[in-house]
Amino acid sequence: IYRRLYRTPTSRAAAASGTGQQVVEATRNSCNIALVYAFLDGPAADYVGMANAYQDYLVGSGKLTPMAPRAEIPALIELVGGDLTKGFIFDALQVMTTYAEAEAMLAELKSFLPAITAVYKGYGRGGYSGKGSADVSVEAKLGTRAELEALLETYNTATDALYLYGDFQTVAESGSYNSYRDLSQRIDSSIHSFSGLQKTYYYLNPRTSVNLIARAETAIGAMGAGGLAIGSLGYRLFSDYLDKSAPLDRAQAAALYRETLDAAAVSLAIYRPNAYLLSSADKYLSAPTTNSGYLIYTDTVPFVAILLAGVMEAYGPYANFYANQTRELLTLVDHGLLPAFIISAKPAYLLADTELGKLYSSDFAIWEGRIQTIYELVAPALSAFYGERVTAREALAHGVVRTTYANGVQVIVNHTNKPYAAGAVSVGALAFEVVMPSG
Repeated sequence: IYRRLYRTPTSRAAAASGTGQQVVEATRNSCNIALVYAFLDGPAADYVGMANAYQDYLVGSGKLTPMAPRAEIPALIELVGGDLTKGFIFDALQVMTTYAEAEAMLAELKSFLPAITAVYKGYGRGGYSGKGSADVSVEAKLGTRAELEALLETYNTATDALYLYGDFQTVAESGSYNSYRDLSQRIDSSIHSFSGLQKTYYYLNPRTSVNLIARAETAIGAMGAGGLAIGSLGYRLFSDYLDKSAPLDRAQAAALYRETLDAAAVSLAIYRPNAYLLSSADKYLSAPTTNSGYLIYTDTVPFVAILLAGVMEAYGPYANFYANQTRELLTLVDHGLLPAFIISAKPAYLLADTELGKLYSSDFAIWEGRIQTIYELVAPALSAFYGERVTAREALAHGVVRTTYANGVQVIVNHTNKPYAAGAVSVGALAFEVVMPSG
């Protein structure tokens, strides 16, 4: 979009109601679109061929790098430290997982998880929505700095990595910010904001965001963290008009984010990063497993999973919230995604009046056994082809899919309630089979 239509208020009443005279942006946006065509033919002219052609393009341009072989299948473990609940005069911190409890839970998980990618969310001062989601600090109610540093040292090894979470793009109304310098403005000079579960949030302008990332890099480096887990910045992009003499359109904001993250001195795990940030991400979190739901689409194509196969660790959605665990686990194996869980030492209902109120099931006492069961089901299958590129994907019948990987391994997944058998292929109802190259 080179010039966008927007409404400029002509009075205070119009500004309050978001109405006004419709005008066109006076200055053209900086984007300059270029198309790159890749012509596919024969067996390559399908979704796998498209994903692999795009992967080749990204690898050839240096934005993605083939993965090194890895024997262990990692699982994503997100830890909830705490968050603020509304108080009569002051908000109070609801402690969910102290630093000591986090270390104890991860130690128990290590008895059956050979590799852990951990993300500590709400670990700092004021919890998840306290002082600021980009604030790298120590919350006294969760423990001491020495305890946090010991936790980070223990779980940053050759096989494990513990990331500290920061959103870097939003701040709660009760957080720490300068309203004249840090918050993003729309083209009509209104403040960029949205409503959370309990609080109003403000978008930070991109220049503030990258400054916070730089500060966070220094801080976590001093503490020994494995890296940063970056929230909404990966999938949300907006223009900013705070500085009238030097506004940032979306293309410029994207370039600023990309330049900052590409130069990061720490590892980055990014939630649902859009294409311009793939070069910055070391791990892709919360990969999609469903389609948009529009009726014009007849099936789900795991395009992102195929694109990232062999070039980046990609984790699926939290297993805590599977509507149908059997079918969702089949989808995880079908798409070749790594399992993900979110846990806390205390039961999730204590978060009901916080910004994390949607987490209705995270109690470690309940989930420890389930994590082991799920991991031991999917890990052996994933280990047969983890790190390999997808070479073919075909629907053998409605609900029955066979995916072939570069090492010759075939994975046949039956999403239906009836056994499937045709020729040499046989797989039970709601089950999968892994066929090695030797047969």
